[in-house]
Amino acid sequence: MIEEKLFDAKELVRTYLKPIEVVSADDAKEIIARYAAAVEGNFTSWMGAALIYARTPQGEFAAKENLVVEIKDDHPGMLREFARQAQAEPSLVHYKKVNQSVSSMRRFIGMGNGLEALTVMATLENTSAVFVPYLAALAIKRDSMDLQYTDVHGVADINHAKQFIWAVEYEGREQDNAVRKIDFAISKTMEYLKAIFT
Repeated sequence: MIEEKLFDAKELVRTYLKPIEVVSADDAKEIIARYAAAVEGNFTSWMGAALIYARTPQGEFAAKENLVVEIKDDHPGMLREFARQAQAEPSLVHYKKVNQSVSSMRRFIGMGNGLEALTVMATLENTSAVFVPYLAALAIKRDSMDLQYTDVHGVADINHAKQFIWAVEYEGREQDNAVRKIDFAISKTMEYLKAIFT
């Protein structure tokens, strides 16, 4: 069930991405900067929330395994360097552009539901198969050859995506209205990604 929903989410993300051949260097800067503004200071804490709120050993395992990697390898710092090398570090303007969607996601995660938090993680990790290569192409548009962030996530996110699908499946067995909660969490995540890429 969750895999089919995430397949649809990936297809929807594709519609958010302007064809790379018509993206200007200035456009690329704006998208990378919005992405960094929305992700750098938030993703790790949302992963931590998924760990705290998970009710099942499977949910705790997936969140903890991924959180360890995020912290140990300093993924926020890696993202900042990716943006810096592309001369696309976010400004106050970029933070303001994504503020509404980021604040909405913070409130949603803060509600404390493990299934919903894990579904957000599952959606981000699975759709990254679409948007991470796109970010790499945007960086190249900016004449940057520092693709460590996208190279690392292109490989690691495959396993992370599978772990979170597994976690959501088990977590869903422990909650009422699981399908509704999963659908809503995916919808919230897609709003967040749309604010970044469109």
